[in-house]
Amino acid sequence: MLASTAVAEESLSELPFRGDSTGPDPERSALACYASGQLARLVHRGRAAASVRGGFDGLWNRSRSARRDLACRAAGLAYEAGTTLESWAASGVYVNQMDGDPNSRNSNCGFASAHMALGALGLPIPTPTGTEGTGIYKEVMELRLLGGGGTSDDNFGLANQVIDALNAAGASAARVENTWGADKAAGVEIMKQAFLDRSSDEAFVVAGNPSLGWDDKTNYNDAHFVAVVGYNPEKDVFIVMDPYVNFDPPGPIEVKPEDLANYMKDGNANASEIIQVKRPE
Repeated sequence: MLASTAVAEESLSELPFRGDSTGPDPERSALACYASGQLARLVHRGRAAASVRGGFDGLWNRSRSARRDLACRAAGLAYEAGTTLESWAASGVYVNQMDGDPNSRNSNCGFASAHMALGALGLPIPTPTGTEGTGIYKEVMELRLLGGGGTSDDNFGLANQVIDALNAAGASAARVENTWGADKAAGVEIMKQAFLDRSSDEAFVVAGNPSLGWDDKTNYNDAHFVAVVGYNPEKDVFIVMDPYVNFDPPGPIEVKPEDLANYMKDGNANASEIIQVKRPE
């Protein structure tokens, strides 16, 4: 999870400095730096949203004092940590759709991806009801029920059902218009720009075929959903949470923009559907 403020301060000299509070208007520069640091919540917003927000509030208060530079640098540190595969892997947001399934066989990828989108945004996961199985499986099946996907996990979830599940769980989810069947690179660019916009928290649930995008990390070659939870501009890669990868322990992966576009070229019914998920206003 996100390092504490104390750890951040101790490590400042060794970490990238993305902020500048020494310009002609230091107060405005500090504000801009604080705003940029808020993007760290895009990564660690899952289980630590309140503590992260509190940490940033403390940094901002100090940025109005003689320690403005330190606050600005710490905000930059938080942003750097927030775009890495390692920080996402440690966040506790990733789930494997087979975890807790008594049959180790299901078609819950859409609802498992919805689960990860909620976690990435720091939104609560709905409490499971009477579904059999344990842990993650029960939570994912609850999302299936909320989305109108029925009680059978053999039925492949549809984009509309995933959207309904997310909205019922408290998110603000909607299909990104004009992306189905359109230029996949354009859809990828929409997601990249959304992550680079540091003013909001969001994640995406995206349909496609993983064998077309990351065949070295999957044994699955059919219609699928994944959660796209971040973008690392330093490496030009997206952080993707595929709920059915072929390595152990399973976790998030880095995906190049062109590979994410290839993933979306699947010809199934949900092909290239992009669902944008935000925190409610």
